[in-house]
Amino acid sequence: MTVFLVALVPALMVLYYYYNRDRHPEPWYCIALVFSLGGLSVFAILPLEEWAMRYLPITQTERGSVLFVGCILIPGLIEETAKLLVVLSAMYWQRDFDEPVDGLIYATAAALGYTFAEDWHYYLVIGHDWTRALSTVVHPWFSCFWGASLGWAKFSRWRQGVPLVLMGLAASAFVRGLYDFFALAAHAKESWPWLRFLIVPLLLFLYWALERHLEEMQVERAVNESAGGAG
Repeated sequence: MTVFLVALVPALMVLYYYYNRDRHPEPWYCIALVFSLGGLSVFAILPLEEWAMRYLPITQTERGSVLFVGCILIPGLIEETAKLLVVLSAMYWQRDFDEPVDGLIYATAAALGYTFAEDWHYYLVIGHDWTRALSTVVHPWFSCFWGASLGWAKFSRWRQGVPLVLMGLAASAFVRGLYDFFALAAHAKESWPWLRFLIVPLLLFLYWALERHLEEMQVERAVNESAGGAG
């Protein structure tokens, strides 16, 4: 139970923070559903990643190109696609998904559900590691690009929306993979430890990106409400 709470509490704290940033909060049961499905997606993602690493052994290579591509495709594309599919299947078509910022909020819930289950699994198998707390904070930042794109796409024509979501997914997969590349490269070659320091500017950029998306979408909602009231 202690390990379960160590994984769950930080995820819920971050979720509560972003949930309260939404000026028109989503129903709690919708957030809980997406969070839970994000956690359950780990049972599909981990075996898939293990299979993929047979062909791109990102933890056992000293080749920079293999490591970089592997990080983009395995933790990047696989994990972010799974989170996107959670929101698409559970909430995208629902009535409660009624404004662009909802894409960002539900993406955050899916990402935090995923990182909760991933951390819980890690603690059970390997043991507690306080540095895992960082992954709890940053997973919503990775997903903010496809989350924002999904929100805008919901209220666009499909010919505009589909490319928009695909670009958002590509951006999320890239930054997710880049984060892992910087972290793993330090262990792959003796001459690469300096890459670890690039994590800091990357995280600052991701924090700024989520905050900017959140603010822009909230402003858009306020403008639309003002226009509607004036009409």
